Formats: sequence, structure tokens, C-alpha cells
Amino acid sequence: MSERHDAIEAFLDSCGWGGATRTPLAGDASPRRYDRLLHPQSNASAVLMDAPPQECGSQRQFMHISAYLRSLGLSAPEVVESNLEAGLLLLEDLGDNLLVLAARDSGDRERHAYQVAVDVLAYLCQQAPPSNVPSYTAAVQADFAALALDWYCDESERSSAPSEVRLEMESLMCDALSGLTLDRFTHRDYHAENLIWLRDRQGLSRIGLLDFQDGALGCIAYDLVSLIEDARRDVDMQLRRHLIKRFAASNDLCEETLDQQIALCGLQRNLRIVGVFSRLSLAYGRKHYVDFIPRVWKHLQINLAMLDAPDLVRCVQRHIPPPDTRILARLKAGP
Repeated sequence: MSERHDAIEAFLDSCGWGGATRTPLAGDASPRRYDRLLHPQSNASAVLMDAPPQECGSQRQFMHISAYLRSLGLSAPEVVESNLEAGLLLLEDLGDNLLVLAARDSGDRERHAYQVAVDVLAYLCQQAPPSNVPSYTAAVQADFAALALDWYCDESERSSAPSEVRLEMESLMCDALSGLTLDRFTHRDYHAENLIWLRDRQGLSRIGLLDFQDGALGCIAYDLVSLIEDARRDVDMQLRRHLIKRFAASNDLCEETLDQQIALCGLQRNLRIVGVFSRLSLAYGRKHYVDFIPRVWKHLQINLAMLDAPDLVRCVQRHIPPPDTRILARLKAGP
């Protein structure tokens, strides 16, 4: 048996979950792994997060943010037991009724589920953020956006993108982002496969929150963009507009100003996603992420058309080519 297996067994024994049946759950793009546990005597369920510190870092921030969200009455999973040194957490099981499943039928069902998800964001924007979370600064965001140059562009550019091009894009992106107020808690991965629809709960607690360990202080529009510009599923343009209006009204925001924030946050985020998804295929052989890039590209075009930052728009249009069959095939070739 491996050392990791022994560490997990010892942790479960110490928590009173020794001998539990373990069923793997779908993970995210990180090295973290999740198992659903079924207790051998009580048939209670829980979730084991397996996050080796040498690969995932400390999970202290996950615990900190979970406690913050729960203190606001929101449905983050309770941390039942933990061994931070080993990178093992025993979590409340929120089930597997992902928002993407609850909203899969278009019409009233989808609209209702997304409205509650947006209401959670509006509520979070009205709360004091947690202490001791990093700021998602303009400089960090600009560097992340330039990942599209590093990994998505032609192979001759990917290994070392021309320094002047990267510096130009970073500078323009950083200047634009510097105009945003970055003072609200931002989940940073708020989309329909990271949210659970808890039909037995009421109000905002119907949205179960997952994968928030990278939360930071950011722009109020960032998580809204994550939800309405989902890399994995289409959100109807009419529903998109309705959700933007609802969010703006809930926070007494000027809709035109919010549209500009959405366009800028969307541009940054979607460039980053293009780069990250390309890297996941080229460096790690996770080729299915390439299939999402055309949808992300469509989101980018919406952002570019809306954004009132002509120099930045021209820079992106000049240096980031559309995902034609040649580019997609190269990205799918893998490592």
C-alpha cells in the first residue's frame, strides 16, 4: 500500500469513518481529489477532500472561507474534521445535484436557479469581506490574461512569447483593470458545475458553494461573469441580460457601468481560460479542455464588442487568433 493510502486510512479511522465505502467524485482542474464516503454503520455520507500539500498547498484558506460563508448563512460545506499537515479534510456532503443539472431544461427552471445564484452574489457584495484573503490585483490579473499568449498562440510563440507583445498586453490590461474597485469577496470560479442546487433548503441557502479556496478581494462583476459566460455551457442572451439587470438592481448599480465592468472582467477571465485550457492539454494531456475553447472565444468576442478600451481591444484582436481547426488540432496534440 502507498504512504498516501495509509495516511488516508489513518485519518478516516481517527474521524470514526474507518471502513467507509469510497466512491470517486468528479474533480476540478487541480490535483485535489474527492471521494464520497458512506459510513459502514450509520449510512451517513460525507466527502473526503484529498489535497496533498506538496501539490495543492495548504487547505487552511478553504477552511477559512468556508467558515466565512457559513457565518453569512450560505451553504458552504462544513469542515467536519481536518488534518492540514496531511492535506485531508472531511466535509459535509451537499449532494450532487449540480446547478448545471437543475437548470438543464430551458425556461422557468433554469431562470429560477440562475436567479438564486445571482442573488447569492448580490448578497455577498453587500457584506464585509473576510479578513486575510489576498487581493486579486490588476497586475496579477494582467499576468494571468497573458497566459493566452504563452500557451494558446502558435507554437513558435508559445515557448517564449515575444516580450514586447506580452508587455504591451499586460500593460494595457493592467491600466484598464486599475480603474476597477477590488474590495468585495470574489469566489473566482462561480459557475454551474461548482454550485449545488439544494432543493430542500430555503432562500439563498439553496445554492451550495464549492471550490472557493482561491477566493480573493476583487471586482463585484467578476463572479457574475463566471456565471453568465460559462466555459462549459451556453447561457441564453436573454437570460444573461435579465441576470445583469437583476444584479444591478439588487446593488443599486448603474447598468451601463456594470456592463463595462463585465466586459473588462470577462476579457481578462476568458483570456486566462484560453491560456489555462491550452496548457492543460499541451502540458498535461487533458485534451477535453480544448473542446471548450470555441465557446470561450465567443465570450471573448462579446467582451471585445462591449468594451470601451480601444487600445486593449486592438491589442487582443491583433495577437490572439480565432480557434480554427489548425489551432485546435495543435492544442489537442498534447505533450
